[in-house]
Amino acid sequence: LVLSALPLAAVADVSLYGEIKAGVEGRNIQAQLTEQPQVTNGVQGNQVKVTKAKSRIRTKISDFGSFIGFKGNEDLGEGLKAVWQLEQDVSVAGGGASQWGNRESFIGLAGEFGTLRAGRVANQFDDASQAIDPWDSNNDVASQLGIFKRHDDMPVSVRYDSPDFSGFSGSVQFVPIQNSKSAYTPAHVVGKPGSDVYYAGLNYKNGGFAGNYAFKYARHANVGRNAFELFLIGSATSDQAKGTDPLKNHQVHRLTGG
Repeated sequence: LVLSALPLAAVADVSLYGEIKAGVEGRNIQAQLTEQPQVTNGVQGNQVKVTKAKSRIRTKISDFGSFIGFKGNEDLGEGLKAVWQLEQDVSVAGGGASQWGNRESFIGLAGEFGTLRAGRVANQFDDASQAIDPWDSNNDVASQLGIFKRHDDMPVSVRYDSPDFSGFSGSVQFVPIQNSKSAYTPAHVVGKPGSDVYYAGLNYKNGGFAGNYAFKYARHANVGRNAFELFLIGSATSDQAKGTDPLKNHQVHRLTGG
Protein backbone atom coordinates (compact mmCIF):
# COMPACT_ATOMS: atom_id res chain seq x y z
CA LEU A 1 0.00 0.00 0.00
CA VAL A 2 2.83 2.37 0.81
CA LEU A 3 4.54 1.68 -2.51
CA SER A 4 1.32 2.12 -4.46
CA ALA A 5 0.87 5.56 -2.94
CA LEU A 6 4.25 6.83 -4.09
CA PRO A 7 4.25 8.91 -7.28
CA LEU A 8 5.83 7.21 -10.25
CA ALA A 9 8.99 8.86 -11.53
CA ALA A 10 9.03 9.90 -15.14
CA VAL A 11 10.90 7.48 -17.35
CA ALA A 12 13.52 9.15 -19.51
CA ASP A 13 13.67 8.34 -23.21
CA VAL A 14 16.92 6.41 -23.79
CA SER A 15 18.21 5.21 -27.17
CA LEU A 16 20.98 2.77 -28.00
CA TYR A 17 22.80 3.49 -31.26
CA GLY A 18 26.10 2.94 -32.99
CA GLU A 19 27.91 1.85 -36.13
CA ILE A 20 30.12 -1.10 -37.03
CA LYS A 21 32.51 -0.14 -39.82
CA ALA A 22 35.10 -2.72 -40.78
CA GLY A 23 36.62 -4.29 -43.84
CA VAL A 24 39.38 -6.41 -45.30
CA GLU A 25 42.50 -4.53 -46.35
CA GLY A 26 45.12 -5.80 -48.76
CA ARG A 27 48.65 -4.49 -49.25
CA ASN A 28 51.06 -5.44 -52.01
CA ILE A 29 54.51 -5.56 -50.40
CA GLN A 30 57.77 -5.99 -52.28
CA ALA A 31 61.02 -6.11 -50.36
CA GLN A 32 64.06 -4.43 -51.86
CA LEU A 33 67.70 -4.99 -50.93
CA THR A 34 70.25 -2.34 -51.83
CA GLU A 35 73.97 -3.16 -51.80
CA GLN A 36 76.42 -0.27 -51.77
CA PRO A 37 79.39 -0.29 -54.20
CA GLN A 38 82.40 -2.23 -53.04
CA VAL A 39 85.68 -0.52 -52.18
CA THR A 40 88.68 -1.82 -54.13
CA ASN A 41 92.20 -0.54 -53.36
CA GLY A 42 90.71 2.40 -51.49
CA VAL A 43 88.47 3.37 -54.39
CA GLN A 44 84.71 2.98 -54.09
CA GLY A 45 82.84 1.78 -57.12
CA ASN A 46 79.83 3.57 -58.57
CA GLN A 47 77.47 0.69 -59.19
CA VAL A 48 74.69 0.13 -56.67
CA LYS A 49 73.17 -3.35 -56.76
CA VAL A 50 69.42 -3.49 -56.19
CA THR A 51 67.72 -6.83 -55.63
CA LYS A 52 63.92 -7.04 -55.50
CA ALA A 53 62.15 -9.93 -53.86
CA LYS A 54 58.89 -11.43 -55.03
CA SER A 55 55.91 -9.25 -54.16
CA ARG A 56 53.46 -10.51 -51.57
CA ILE A 57 49.93 -9.50 -50.74
CA ARG A 58 49.25 -9.07 -47.02
CA THR A 59 45.64 -8.96 -45.86
CA LYS A 60 44.06 -8.07 -42.54
CA ILE A 61 40.70 -7.17 -41.04
CA SER A 62 40.62 -3.51 -40.00
CA ASP A 63 38.17 -1.35 -38.08
CA PHE A 64 37.21 1.99 -39.65
CA GLY A 65 35.76 3.86 -36.69
CA SER A 66 33.12 1.66 -35.07
CA PHE A 67 31.36 3.07 -32.01
CA ILE A 68 28.46 2.54 -29.62
CA GLY A 69 26.44 5.16 -27.79
CA PHE A 70 23.58 5.86 -25.42
CA LYS A 71 21.52 9.04 -25.51
CA GLY A 72 18.37 10.24 -23.87
CA ASN A 73 16.23 13.17 -22.84
CA GLU A 74 13.90 14.10 -20.01
CA ASP A 75 10.93 16.43 -20.43
CA LEU A 76 11.20 19.21 -17.83
CA GLY A 77 8.01 20.98 -18.87
CA GLU A 78 7.33 24.30 -20.60
CA GLY A 79 9.20 23.21 -23.72
CA LEU A 80 12.46 22.48 -21.88
CA LYS A 81 14.28 19.14 -22.02
CA ALA A 82 17.35 17.74 -20.35
CA VAL A 83 19.54 15.92 -22.90
CA TRP A 84 22.53 13.65 -22.46
CA GLN A 85 24.76 11.37 -24.48
CA LEU A 86 27.54 8.85 -23.78
CA GLU A 87 29.53 7.59 -26.77
CA GLN A 88 32.46 5.18 -26.93
CA ASP A 89 34.90 3.88 -29.56
CA VAL A 90 34.79 0.13 -30.14
CA SER A 91 36.72 -2.07 -32.52
CA VAL A 92 35.79 -5.34 -34.17
CA ALA A 93 39.49 -5.87 -34.83
CA GLY A 94 40.47 -5.72 -31.16
CA GLY A 95 42.22 -3.02 -29.20
CA GLY A 96 40.73 0.47 -29.17
CA ALA A 97 40.50 3.17 -26.54
CA SER A 98 40.75 2.24 -22.88
CA GLN A 99 38.71 5.15 -21.49
CA TRP A 100 34.91 5.04 -21.39
CA GLY A 101 33.05 7.92 -23.04
CA ASN A 102 36.01 8.89 -25.21
CA ARG A 103 33.80 10.20 -28.03
CA GLU A 104 31.08 12.85 -27.84
CA SER A 105 29.64 12.62 -24.30
CA PHE A 106 27.73 15.45 -22.63
CA ILE A 107 24.77 16.69 -20.62
CA GLY A 108 22.69 19.73 -21.50
CA LEU A 109 19.41 21.58 -21.97
CA ALA A 110 17.34 21.98 -25.13
CA GLY A 111 14.37 24.19 -25.88
CA GLU A 112 13.05 26.91 -28.17
CA PHE A 113 16.19 28.93 -27.40
CA GLY A 114 18.42 26.22 -28.90
CA THR A 115 20.68 23.66 -27.24
CA LEU A 116 23.30 24.15 -24.54
CA ARG A 117 25.71 21.27 -23.83
CA ALA A 118 28.66 20.72 -21.51
CA GLY A 119 31.13 17.86 -21.62
CA ARG A 120 33.17 16.27 -24.39
CA VAL A 121 31.50 18.00 -27.32
CA ALA A 122 32.38 17.92 -31.02
CA ASN A 123 33.56 21.20 -32.49
CA GLN A 124 32.42 23.03 -35.61
CA PHE A 125 35.16 21.50 -37.77
CA ASP A 126 33.80 18.05 -37.00
CA ASP A 127 30.33 19.25 -37.98
CA ALA A 128 31.61 20.11 -41.45
CA SER A 129 33.45 16.81 -41.80
CA GLN A 130 30.42 14.62 -41.09
CA ALA A 131 28.91 15.24 -44.52
CA ILE A 132 32.12 14.69 -46.50
CA ASP A 133 34.03 12.11 -44.46
CA PRO A 134 31.95 9.09 -43.42
CA TRP A 135 35.10 7.07 -42.64
CA ASP A 136 36.37 9.19 -39.73
CA SER A 137 39.66 10.27 -41.29
CA ASN A 138 42.55 10.75 -38.89
CA ASN A 139 45.30 12.03 -41.18
CA ASP A 140 47.45 14.98 -40.11
CA VAL A 141 46.42 17.72 -42.51
CA ALA A 142 47.45 21.39 -42.66
CA SER A 143 50.98 20.88 -41.36
CA GLN A 144 50.06 18.82 -38.29
CA LEU A 145 47.28 21.13 -37.15
CA GLY A 146 44.99 18.14 -37.67
CA ILE A 147 42.02 20.28 -38.67
CA PHE A 148 40.58 17.57 -40.91
CA LYS A 149 40.81 14.84 -38.29
CA ARG A 150 37.57 13.43 -37.00
CA HIS A 151 36.92 13.25 -33.24
CA ASP A 152 40.55 13.91 -32.23
CA ASP A 153 39.91 17.51 -31.23
CA MET A 154 36.80 17.01 -29.10
CA PRO A 155 37.64 18.94 -25.92
CA VAL A 156 35.75 19.19 -22.66
CA SER A 157 33.85 22.39 -23.29
CA VAL A 158 30.55 24.29 -23.28
CA ARG A 159 28.73 24.68 -26.60
CA TYR A 160 25.58 26.56 -27.63
CA ASP A 161 23.68 25.80 -30.86
CA SER A 162 20.97 28.16 -32.09
CA PRO A 163 17.62 27.09 -33.54
CA ASP A 164 17.20 26.94 -37.31
CA PHE A 165 16.23 30.24 -38.96
CA SER A 166 15.10 29.60 -42.56
CA GLY A 167 18.01 27.25 -43.14
CA PHE A 168 20.58 29.24 -41.15
CA SER A 169 21.96 28.19 -37.77
CA GLY A 170 24.98 29.09 -35.69
CA SER A 171 27.01 27.88 -32.75
CA VAL A 172 29.67 29.06 -30.31
CA GLN A 173 31.92 26.95 -28.10
CA PHE A 174 34.25 27.69 -25.18
CA VAL A 175 37.08 25.49 -23.88
CA PRO A 176 38.39 26.54 -20.44
CA ILE A 177 42.14 26.75 -20.07
CA GLN A 178 42.34 23.70 -17.81
CA ASN A 179 40.54 21.57 -20.40
CA SER A 180 42.66 22.57 -23.41
CA LYS A 181 44.39 19.48 -24.72
CA SER A 182 45.26 17.49 -27.85
CA ALA A 183 47.38 19.41 -30.37
CA TYR A 184 46.62 22.69 -28.62
CA THR A 185 47.89 21.98 -25.12
CA PRO A 186 49.02 25.13 -23.30
CA ALA A 187 52.68 24.67 -22.49
CA HIS A 188 53.15 26.09 -19.01
CA VAL A 189 56.61 24.50 -18.80
CA VAL A 190 58.19 27.26 -20.84
CA GLY A 191 56.81 30.05 -18.71
CA LYS A 192 54.02 31.04 -21.06
CA PRO A 193 50.44 31.33 -19.84
CA GLY A 194 47.95 28.92 -21.30
CA SER A 195 44.83 29.91 -23.16
CA ASP A 196 41.12 29.42 -23.33
CA VAL A 197 40.04 28.21 -26.77
CA TYR A 198 37.11 29.63 -28.72
CA TYR A 199 35.10 28.15 -31.59
CA ALA A 200 32.28 29.53 -33.74
CA GLY A 201 30.30 28.16 -36.64
CA LEU A 202 27.71 29.23 -39.19
CA ASN A 203 25.64 26.71 -41.15
CA TYR A 204 23.21 26.92 -44.05
CA LYS A 205 21.09 24.10 -45.45
CA ASN A 206 18.50 24.31 -48.21
CA GLY A 207 17.32 21.25 -50.08
CA GLY A 208 20.34 19.36 -51.36
CA PHE A 209 22.82 22.17 -50.67
CA ALA A 210 24.67 22.67 -47.40
CA GLY A 211 27.40 25.11 -46.39
CA ASN A 212 29.49 25.45 -43.25
CA TYR A 213 31.95 28.01 -41.90
CA ALA A 214 34.07 27.07 -38.88
CA PHE A 215 36.44 29.25 -36.83
CA LYS A 216 38.88 28.58 -34.01
CA TYR A 217 41.12 30.86 -31.93
CA ALA A 218 43.67 30.01 -29.25
CA ARG A 219 46.62 31.80 -27.63
CA HIS A 220 49.97 30.28 -26.67
CA ALA A 221 48.93 27.06 -28.36
CA ASN A 222 51.23 24.14 -29.00
CA VAL A 223 50.75 23.71 -32.76
CA GLY A 224 53.55 21.18 -33.23
CA ARG A 225 57.21 21.64 -34.01
CA ASN A 226 57.00 20.96 -37.76
CA ALA A 227 54.13 23.36 -38.35
CA PHE A 228 55.88 26.08 -36.38
CA GLU A 229 59.17 25.66 -38.22
CA LEU A 230 57.47 25.60 -41.61
CA PHE A 231 55.41 28.75 -41.22
CA LEU A 232 57.29 30.85 -38.68
CA ILE A 233 60.98 30.15 -38.20
CA GLY A 234 61.95 27.93 -41.09
CA SER A 235 64.73 26.20 -39.18
CA ALA A 236 65.02 23.61 -36.44
CA THR A 237 68.24 25.25 -35.20
CA SER A 238 66.68 28.45 -33.88
CA ASP A 239 66.60 29.06 -30.14
CA GLN A 240 62.82 29.01 -30.15
CA ALA A 241 62.77 25.47 -31.56
CA LYS A 242 65.24 23.99 -29.11
CA GLY A 243 64.15 21.94 -26.12
CA THR A 244 60.41 22.53 -26.28
CA ASP A 245 57.47 22.46 -28.62
CA PRO A 246 56.74 25.96 -29.95
CA LEU A 247 53.88 28.21 -28.91
CA LYS A 248 51.90 30.51 -31.15
CA ASN A 249 48.68 32.49 -31.08
CA HIS A 250 46.66 31.17 -33.98
CA GLN A 251 43.38 31.25 -35.85
CA VAL A 252 41.90 28.55 -38.06
CA HIS A 253 39.18 29.18 -40.67
CA ARG A 254 37.43 26.53 -42.74
CA LEU A 255 34.70 26.86 -45.36
CA THR A 256 32.96 23.83 -46.87
CA GLY A 257 29.94 23.45 -49.10
CA GLY A 258 28.27 21.19 -51.59
